[in-house]
Amino acid sequence: MRSGGARLTSLAAVILALLATTAHAAPVHDVDVRNNWFDPPVVRVDPGDTIRWTLVEGVHTVTSEDGLFASGSIDQPGETFEFVAPEDDVRLDYICSIHGASMAGVIVVGEPPVPARPVEVRQVPSAAWPTLWGALDLIDPASNYRIELAPGIHPSGGAEVGRHTRRIGNVNIPLPQAFDLAIVGVGASPDDVVIEDGLAFAQLSGFRLERVTVRGGSFGAAVMLGSDVHRWSLTDVVLDAPGRFGVRVWKGARLGSIRRVTVRDASVAGIAIEGCAACDVIIDEVSVASSIQGIAALNAGSVIVRDSRLTENGVGVSIRTTTGEEAPARGVWIVGNTISSSIERAGGGQMSATLDLPVGAGVWLHGAAFAEVRSNVVDDSSFGVVVTGPAFGHAVRDNVFSRSVEADLGWDGFGAAVCFAGNSSSDGTLTSMPPGAEAIYPCDLPATVGVPYPVVTELVLAWGLGFPRPV
Repeated sequence: MRSGGARLTSLAAVILALLATTAHAAPVHDVDVRNNWFDPPVVRVDPGDTIRWTLVEGVHTVTSEDGLFASGSIDQPGETFEFVAPEDDVRLDYICSIHGASMAGVIVVGEPPVPARPVEVRQVPSAAWPTLWGALDLIDPASNYRIELAPGIHPSGGAEVGRHTRRIGNVNIPLPQAFDLAIVGVGASPDDVVIEDGLAFAQLSGFRLERVTVRGGSFGAAVMLGSDVHRWSLTDVVLDAPGRFGVRVWKGARLGSIRRVTVRDASVAGIAIEGCAACDVIIDEVSVASSIQGIAALNAGSVIVRDSRLTENGVGVSIRTTTGEEAPARGVWIVGNTISSSIERAGGGQMSATLDLPVGAGVWLHGAAFAEVRSNVVDDSSFGVVVTGPAFGHAVRDNVFSRSVEADLGWDGFGAAVCFAGNSSSDGTLTSMPPGAEAIYPCDLPATVGVPYPVVTELVLAWGLGFPRPV
C-alpha cells in the first residue's frame, strides 16, 4: 500500500507541477495576417508575453523596423510566427516587407520608456523661465527637457521649435535638435493650463505635449512637420478654436500617438495626417466636433483611428488620395468609433483642390487602398460609409448605422476588391447604393471588380459643394 501511495503521490506532484506551469505561462496574443493588414494592428502586451502571428491569406512577412524579428516569407494558411516581447518597455513597429509601409502593425510593450539621458526641468513661470517661448530657447541637444507649465495663460509668441530655427514673429534663431522635449501642464485638467497662439514643431523628434489647452494659431493649434519628426505624442490635450487645423502632421512626420485629444471648430480638419507612406500614427480616444472634417488622412498610410467620438462635423473620417502623389492613402484602420451628425455642412469652410469637403458621410474613402472600416456606430449622415474614386482593397464590416439620408453603404464602383459584410441598421433595414451591396460585393469571396454606379459620386459632391440633391 505504501508503494502504491508513493506512486500516486509522485503522479499528483507531476500533475500539480504541470498545472502550476500552465497557470504561470506568459499570455499569448494572436494577430491574424490578412490581405493586406494585421488584425488587430495594435497589440498591447507585458514584457515577456508572446505575440503569435497566423497567416490567413496571401503571402507576407512579419518584419520589425528595428531588426528585432523577421519571419521571412510565410505563404501557407495557418502558418505561424512567434516573438517574445522584450523585458524593456518599448514600442515596436513592424511591417510586411513584401507590401511595405501600407501593411504595418505596432506592439506596445508595457509603459513608455523613461528617457535615459538627463532631463532638465524648466518651470514656467519662474525666475529663470518667466515665459514659455523663453523656456524653449537655448536647448542643448545633449540633454532632454521637461517644460512644466503652471495653471494660467501662457502666450507662445507664435513659437516654431525645430532643429534648424526657432521662429518668434519674423525672426529665425538657430537652434540644435533636442533628443526629447516634453511640454506638460501641471494643473488638475487640461483646461487649467492654456497656451495661446499655437505651437509648431519642425524637424524635432521625441516631442510630447501633455495636459494643456492650446488656443488659436492662424494655421493650426499644434503642427508637426518634416521627415525627421519621429516618435511624438499628444496626450490629454484640448485644441480650441485652432484656425484651419487642430493637429496637422505633414511632410513625412511619423511614429506618432494622439490620445485623449479634444478638438473644436477647425475650419479644415480637427486632425489631419498628410504626405507619409508610413505614417505609423495611432489616433485613440479623441473627440472632434464642429469641424469641416473630423479626422482626415490625405496621401497617408499606416494610420489607426479607434475608440473615438466625432460629432457634428462636415464628414466624420475622410481617407483620400490625390492624383499623382507618391504616398497614396494605404493601410488605414478605422475601428470602434462613434460618428454622429455628420450631415452638418459646417458653413463655407476653406475648400481646396485636395477635396476638403463636408460631404456629410460618417466615413469617406476616396481613391485610397486597403482600408478596414469595422465595428463603428454611425448615426445621422448622408452615407454611413461611402467609397469613391479608384478604390482598392477596402473592407467595410460589422458597422451599425442609423438615420442615413442617402444610404448606409455606398460605392461608385470604380476600382476593385472592395467588400461589405456583417453591417446592420438600427431599424433592421440596411440600405446601400447599389442596392444589395453586401450580396454583390461580399468579403468571403475572391476579389471582384466594381460595376460603375456614378450616382454615388454625384450625391457626395452635391453634399460637399452645397448643390441641390441630384434627381
